[in-house]
Amino acid sequence: MPLSPNSPANVPTGERESVGSSSGGDDGVRTIAVDWSGAAVGAERTIWLAEARGRVLVRLENGCDREALADHLIADASRTPELVVGLDFAFSFPE
Repeated sequence: MPLSPNSPANVPTGERESVGSSSGGDDGVRTIAVDWSGAAVGAERTIWLAEARGRVLVRLENGCDREALADHLIADASRTPELVVGLDFAFSFPE
């Protein structure tokens, strides 16, 4: 799936769930978590991005390589100063 900041959430409605308290309110902060991949080939299948707005998961997708994802995050950060990004690295050599 290509990453697009203006696309509707890629999480099926039935699978969205609150990730915080039961209030579910929007605190104005966008949070993006990235599960990086050390795979030398086919990393786009195993690099995942999840986005929460307030306390609700609004996007879960894969399909981008490292360079495209990095470009997407930089562009997103330039448009949204309240963006928080977390990256999960395995810090291992590719297989």
